[in-house]
Amino acid sequence: MTLRGATLVLVSMLAGCSRPGPSPEYASAREKHAAVLAAHPEDAAARPEIEDVLRLLERVPADSPDGASARELRERILSERTALQDQASQRASAVEKAAQPPAWPSASEIGRPPPAAPPLKPGMKLDELAALSCFERQPGEFRLTLDGAKERPVESWVVKGEPECREKYAAYADKLVLAADGAVVAIRPAAEAKAVSKDVVVERKVERQVQLVRMPDGRWGMRGADGDVEPIPPGAEVRTVDGSPLPPEARP
Repeated sequence: MTLRGATLVLVSMLAGCSRPGPSPEYASAREKHAAVLAAHPEDAAARPEIEDVLRLLERVPADSPDGASARELRERILSERTALQDQASQRASAVEKAAQPPAWPSASEIGRPPPAAPPLKPGMKLDELAALSCFERQPGEFRLTLDGAKERPVESWVVKGEPECREKYAAYADKLVLAADGAVVAIRPAAEAKAVSKDVVVERKVERQVQLVRMPDGRWGMRGADGDVEPIPPGAEVRTVDGSPLPPEARP
């Protein structure tokens, strides 16, 4: 055999001798783990005895044929331990919550009436009234006399019939919320607002500027912006722009 051939054989023999064999630590860890699992199948990962298994698995060389299996077993034990700890924490929290006494109302709160409904008052916008969701407009037209002035047309709003609205706004159950020009003008007993029949013509005041002219029949008439002349309506109030009195012959 040549010197070169002897060298190759020696290197090959040395390489074969350096290969690690099975890990005795892994074999011992598996045996201990199996024993703990048999004795405590529900919570083996959380038992104190499992610490010896974890220490043995940490000592298994990474390049050992059992290295990968040791790492897998160790990670599985740690994952099971974390899950068991989470379950125990949830159970403890549930027991603690169940042990707390119920939040009974204080003596000052017993018999206390429910919070008062927001008050309604003149000047309140109709949008705000509608937003309360407990008032509805009555059909038809109503008239109301305010502070001795002439009657004026108003809208009438009443509390809805739902029990919660009747309870919340009991103070307004027999009243009318009257509105005009987009706002509440008064809150009155139902008897004070008069419903206007559909057959009744509501008088409305109309003002316009005209020119007084003598008509062919000798009466006074008025010429509008379109140039047409028409008689002055009976009962019309005629006055000059500057407020000076009309001559007697020009009075309607």
